[in-house]
Amino acid sequence: MDSPSSDHPGRPLVVLLDDEPRILASLVRLFRTEPLEALATECPDEALEWIRTREVRMVIADYRMPEIDGVRFLEGVRDLSPQVVRLMITGYPDESMVVDCRRRGLLEVIPKPWNNDQLKRLVLHRLSGRRSESPSICLGAREPSPAAP
Repeated sequence: MDSPSSDHPGRPLVVLLDDEPRILASLVRLFRTEPLEALATECPDEALEWIRTREVRMVIADYRMPEIDGVRFLEGVRDLSPQVVRLMITGYPDESMVVDCRRRGLLEVIPKPWNNDQLKRLVLHRLSGRRSESPSICLGAREPSPAAP
């Protein structure tokens, strides 16, 4: 799944990277009514190209992917574009992984399944330029997503 064209000029760009198409579709659906443009891909190289060629404000990447782990990918994003906000999503949020992410500069780790309202608030908060007071993990059961039209 990818979304290379800009349907919402002037809105902050958020790149979504996950190897699971269902997760990407769910995230795109979640952010559809928010004041941002979500670009979704399963390909780390495509995500990096968007970061190189567009004014990306945020990247949300999965922790475990076949081609690269999310922490290494987001470290590459930081090196390429330090101002980009980086968030990690994971289906495996154990304590050692969370500690490692924080040590490497990733303050937010969002477990799958996520809470839709909490995730939207976190993304909009970080896009507004405000940093979290302290590292956080968005916890809670995922709310049902509305059916795609």
